[in-house]
Amino acid sequence: MELTLEELNNLKYDYKSLCVETESFILDKIKPSLVQGVSSRTTYYWKNGEKPIQVKYLIDLCKENKIINIPVKTISVNGGNKIDIPKQNNSFAYFLGILLGDGCLMISKDKGRKKSYALQISANKKRFANKIQNIAKNLFGISGSIYPGEGCYNLCIYSKALVLFLNSVYDIPIGVKYCTIKVPSKIKTKEEIIYFLKGMIDTDGNFYLHKNKTCFQLRQKSGDFLNGIYDLFHQIDIPVNRPYYDKANNSWVIWASKTSVVDKFINETSALKH
Repeated sequence: MELTLEELNNLKYDYKSLCVETESFILDKIKPSLVQGVSSRTTYYWKNGEKPIQVKYLIDLCKENKIINIPVKTISVNGGNKIDIPKQNNSFAYFLGILLGDGCLMISKDKGRKKSYALQISANKKRFANKIQNIAKNLFGISGSIYPGEGCYNLCIYSKALVLFLNSVYDIPIGVKYCTIKVPSKIKTKEEIIYFLKGMIDTDGNFYLHKNKTCFQLRQKSGDFLNGIYDLFHQIDIPVNRPYYDKANNSWVIWASKTSVVDKFINETSALKH
């Protein structure tokens, strides 16, 4: 995936320990003056792709050479437990829809005050949890574990690098999400939008019968977020109804009951491959 210099700069949440693997045409430009205090052996490993380079030095390198789009292959913390950074594709868009539907990013502390970074997604069926686990494995090279919960199955992926990447580049909030949740700005093409919406419907949405007609709805705590989802539907010419507040359930709802609208969404998503 290509990250802009601004996106790479956002990763300095953990500036000193976060490392990335990138392409040789960037690493070939490493000069001793840019990496003062770093041994020549380390810079040799960087240039030959044998060790990942710290984000701090990569940013300096790209600024010096006026490189604004940086291909990033992996991200790791101090070079260990790396995750693959996939090209932005339909499967990734679907995963983001699932994550923003029934998932979250978390940071917790144990008794020793050590922080744990995790991604968690809840699924009502074990088969769906397995499906999400396989998608994560294909995307990031890390699959996590599935644990039974109260009426659900929780997929947990413990990875500091993954949490920081999704938070910094895709604005996925850490912790309680409904106050700041929003549609990722990097979801742009029609196919990406369709896959993202399918991920949302597969988690926070459902199809139901009303007066012998098939309808669908999508429910969220955040009205602002659902307004963003409403805009996505209309960008791909699926004119769902504007979100309304359901006071009884303290949530916001998008819905569609018009046969032509429901059929179009079903037709657009029925042949999707994840």
